Amino acid sequence: MSGNKVGVFLCQGGGGQAESPEFRKLKWWSQAGFPQAEVFEISRACQPKGMNGIAELCAKHDLDTVVLGACSHSRDQAGLNKALRSQDVELKQFRELDVCQSPNGPLEACRVAPQAERSLKLIAAELDQACEPQPEAMLISRRVLIIGAGLAALSAAQDLARAGHAVFLLTPSSRLTLPEPLYGPEGRAKAQRLKEQIEAENAVELLQGAELLSLSGSAGAFDAVVLDTQGERRRLNIGAVLFCQGPAQVLNLDQAAGPSVVALNELLALLAAPEHFKKRFSQNPLRVGIALGLERQAMPAHLAAASRAALTMLDEHGAGVTIFTDYAKVAQPELEALTQSVRGRGGILVKSTVQAPVFSISDQAVTVEYTDEIAEVGISQELDLLAVDTRPGVDESWLRLVERLGLSPNPQGYVSDSRPGLDQGETARMGVYALGDASGPMSLAQLEDQLKQAVGSVERLLPKTDSGAVLNLVKVDRKKCALCLTCVRVCPTGAMGKAARRPQSNPLICTGCGTCASECPMDAIQLCNVEDARMNRVIKAGLESPDAWTASEPGPEVLLLACANSAVRSLRKARAQGMTLPAGVRLVEVPCAGKVDPDMVLKALKEGYDIVQVVSCHPEACYSLEGNTWAGYREAYLRRLLEEAGLDSNRLVWESAAPNMAQAAQELVEAAYAKAEKLGPNPLKAAAKARDILSKFTIKLDDTFTLLP
Repeated sequence: MSGNKVGVFLCQGGGGQAESPEFRKLKWWSQAGFPQAEVFEISRACQPKGMNGIAELCAKHDLDTVVLGACSHSRDQAGLNKALRSQDVELKQFRELDVCQSPNGPLEACRVAPQAERSLKLIAAELDQACEPQPEAMLISRRVLIIGAGLAALSAAQDLARAGHAVFLLTPSSRLTLPEPLYGPEGRAKAQRLKEQIEAENAVELLQGAELLSLSGSAGAFDAVVLDTQGERRRLNIGAVLFCQGPAQVLNLDQAAGPSVVALNELLALLAAPEHFKKRFSQNPLRVGIALGLERQAMPAHLAAASRAALTMLDEHGAGVTIFTDYAKVAQPELEALTQSVRGRGGILVKSTVQAPVFSISDQAVTVEYTDEIAEVGISQELDLLAVDTRPGVDESWLRLVERLGLSPNPQGYVSDSRPGLDQGETARMGVYALGDASGPMSLAQLEDQLKQAVGSVERLLPKTDSGAVLNLVKVDRKKCALCLTCVRVCPTGAMGKAARRPQSNPLICTGCGTCASECPMDAIQLCNVEDARMNRVIKAGLESPDAWTASEPGPEVLLLACANSAVRSLRKARAQGMTLPAGVRLVEVPCAGKVDPDMVLKALKEGYDIVQVVSCHPEACYSLEGNTWAGYREAYLRRLLEEAGLDSNRLVWESAAPNMAQAAQELVEAAYAKAEKLGPNPLKAAAKARDILSKFTIKLDDTFTLLP
């Protein structure tokens, strides 16, 4: 346990109870099993007095890792955290396990749980010789490239420049501001103000009309090649890229438009200049229709903008307004109030969920036919003006730029990524952010929130480090490496790159999922504190000892490999709600299901586990982006291996859970345990136990040697 100062706290229940022989034995084993740790006997770990005692001992002995063995009543993690903060104690790790059984009545004392020693052995194997990630020298560039014009690009440029970053602003043309009607007059005024400030302060280097030719490298050390307006190529070493340029927009309409049809953005721009609006549309009263989501589902920002436009035309121009939409989205707080205001002022809101309205467009007017779905009556209406929302069109130059950034458009035609492992604006290529128009239509408030989060993310990504050393979780054995670069191809975040033809991890963006280590065919990559040898020791430690097995055949033994970002969180919440795992389940936390490789599962079955259960994140919801996807590929491969070896493939249980699925995750584990009972003992268990019994009297042979039952 080098590198960590570990304290093991064993609760024996209420104060004044006599120390039982079982508890004394457990304490003696802890002192032997955690040789470099401090072992403390405490009482009432579930009450404030016990929590304060733990915090005081942590402060006194300068502990940074705590193993708390108590009963299921010790569920007040918030209370313990408060006690630790009061003593200025900050823990690196906190592990809690049930080593006691709660008393059945007020006169009974807490009893040592049957699985107590086994659970402690598993934790001891996990913490044995734990090490700190090694610092690695890395030249981090704090320069940022922003691509695009308009409010998002200008706001990000000013905020990052004021935070001390050198900023390059690359715009597709000479314009710095753009007509962005969705942001309203406030957004337009802010963009103009930012343009003037940036030009006056010279805090941002402008690359107007330039083109990005390529972007190589990874976060903190990107290499960008830019072609300026003079035809000169510039090579920029930058740390992050903010992409704010959106694709060209077309009408969200499946037919040719006439003079009576305008884009919603054009209508908003005209309403911002009332004299131009009245000059162009002199009809009195003006009949206006606003159609949303005719071809592709409309964005909430479009409904909000359409509602504001309707209110302006109703109040200031006396127009009759009808909004046609597939359904009124309430994804923004103000949408419900806006649509109700339109109705209250005399506007009409037509929601077509079964059959979309049909528009007949001529040079003089627009006729719309639709069905009132409540009254079940067909209606025909003449319009002087039809405004239609927009969607991304085929923009080859924009698509080339997206490809050069190492990104790909989503189904909506933008480059935003809403997977749970990413913050607002982040993309699958870490260090490249999609903001503003590049990520889709949004309100001014949403844009400001997105920019705030993105700027904060850039600050965390590009720290002000004097030494240039960052901690690296990934260790590459260059002697074993076969230069296949599999790790580079499978890394979900692009953290694995190559330097001098050798794999190299970028610790700025490595999530520590372990996918690279599991996919490496030569086992040349190891993850700090989740090394293959350590995981094998942990798996072995979770099994019942041969002595216990010879005395009486134990129940099913299930190895639960749980993702730290999903299943482990759910099971902790289940424990806090009073649920406990079956006695034969051994929980082993993995950083991601991507770290579960075939050797780990086969080793567990060979050692005698009856079932191996893997619980990952849900599909498309991996906190390491694609770790569970690669793990899923291995599942099919493993089942084939088990069938070829003559083992029932049902002894591998592969499921998923979300971080808030406490009850469901508990039920998954209980179902796997029941399945192990139904299947019966693993056919390899007897051979494994025999090897363990004979190991005291035999010379250790090759690990591939197996006794068949």
